[in-house]
Amino acid sequence: MDNMVKVFNYSAASRKRLICIPYAGGYSAAFKPLETELRGDWQVVSVDPPGHGSNPEPLLNNLEALVQLYLGRLRTYFKPPFVLFGHSMGGKIVHRMAQQLELAGVSPAAVIVSGCPAPDCPPAVYKDDQALLKHVASFGGIPEELLRYGPFIDYFLPILRADYDAIATYICPSEQRLKAPLHVFYGTEDSVFTREDAAAWLKWAERVEAAAFTGGHLFVQHQADELAGRIRIILNYVKEGIPTR
Repeated sequence: MDNMVKVFNYSAASRKRLICIPYAGGYSAAFKPLETELRGDWQVVSVDPPGHGSNPEPLLNNLEALVQLYLGRLRTYFKPPFVLFGHSMGGKIVHRMAQQLELAGVSPAAVIVSGCPAPDCPPAVYKDDQALLKHVASFGGIPEELLRYGPFIDYFLPILRADYDAIATYICPSEQRLKAPLHVFYGTEDSVFTREDAAAWLKWAERVEAAAFTGGHLFVQHQADELAGRIRIILNYVKEGIPTR
């Protein structure tokens, strides 16, 4: 049994898939509200990264290594049509996965990056653990009361540190433009990734479209209905054989 790959709805009528990669510190459960809203004939697949959720594998602090790991472990799910979706750190991962898949001749029907700076944008670096915790708490990634709970911080900080180190050291090894339509999502109140930041994605794909959602950086959790509505439009274009816009 694979402790990494999580399939939410095995009973889906078809094997058309939305493949979701979580944000730093997150795991597959982050997409459960979205899956509930999207429930239907699209199968939703996600991952518990190494050391996250139910996955006991050692933490990885190298983003390119995570990309290669996911490409291997998810390979049976890359059967067209499929759409890749990643939030924040997950956006960087699905972008790089899409580059690799297109080189191999296996093209996603669409790629969605959410709350995620473009690959050539310099990442913020948090060498001090307290600064990192304060940053994540600032956009709701850690409830205020848990910041004062030592056992939680002892558990969560190594996970967070590994993910943020992976982001800080990542340099996209290719300037390859995606042929698949690229959809860039951002929150209207997000201080981490703004409307202006979304424009930096224009050089990374042949077709790019941006969409705004109510809320801050974690709108994927708090606005699942609004998010699902937009994703459903993208999926329906794929489902009906119409190129996504």
